[in-house]
Amino acid sequence: MKLLHRILLTIFYTFTVLVVIGLAVYGQPYYTLPVAERSHHPMYELWKPGGLIGHGLGVVGSVLLLMLLGYVLRKRLHFMSNWGNIRMWLNYHIWMGITGPLIILYHTSFKFGGIVAVSFWSMAAVALSGVLGRYLYLQIPRTRTGAEVGRQELEEQERNYWIELQGISGMDDTAVEKIKSHIGSESGSESKRTWSALPALVFGDLARPFRRMNLKRTLKRETSLDTTQIKRVMELADEQEKLARRIGFLDAAQAMLHHWHIIHRPFAAVMFLIMFVHIGVVVLFGYTWVF
Repeated sequence: MKLLHRILLTIFYTFTVLVVIGLAVYGQPYYTLPVAERSHHPMYELWKPGGLIGHGLGVVGSVLLLMLLGYVLRKRLHFMSNWGNIRMWLNYHIWMGITGPLIILYHTSFKFGGIVAVSFWSMAAVALSGVLGRYLYLQIPRTRTGAEVGRQELEEQERNYWIELQGISGMDDTAVEKIKSHIGSESGSESKRTWSALPALVFGDLARPFRRMNLKRTLKRETSLDTTQIKRVMELADEQEKLARRIGFLDAAQAMLHHWHIIHRPFAAVMFLIMFVHIGVVVLFGYTWVF
């Protein structure tokens, strides 16, 4: 099932990239014109916000934004609690939150002002903060239903990993110390901080592949472990590092996610409110495909 979701997400993001590039290439003669000259261009009737293509982009983008609410319902409604992995819902939520605003950007013909500008910048804030929100959300371990895993359970998992690590044949004091040194860089007193912990989280993620390569080279060079043992040790070390990180940053990640909700929700509310008003005005005054 996870593989299927990954394939679908790859297809969806590929679709987003192709659509954005295609609109940029084919719409370039129209979009690059000064606003005052666009009405005289042959593409105007199709590409203007009320044209066949321009209005269609607005419809598609708006539908994607409305579908964002599916994730909110999945989180809030009890009868939906077993409707798939909450992280998968979040992944599609993020895709729609990125793709919808990009398509609507072309719907506006890169021309927005007044109340529409408020809606657009609220939409941009929702999209950008959504990426940050997903990152913070993934720092907090959860069950399949989305419930948070507590510190005590994490520490129990950590102890079990250490027992398995130290039980591998060929593990000596040198290997144990190298792994402890590798994992120690991800733990510490960061849990008492809030937003000041964010740079450490981000840079820790960026540096992880390099630390992993260094640990693997060290184990090959300074221990008696064979290739199969090193592979298993690296797998367990990766899990240990993730656990140490989650334990060390748990309080900070929870606090940042709480603060993030306070920022994200008002922007989303403004975006949807103005979007509904805009759609209502369009339908009321007949600015649609149907004359």
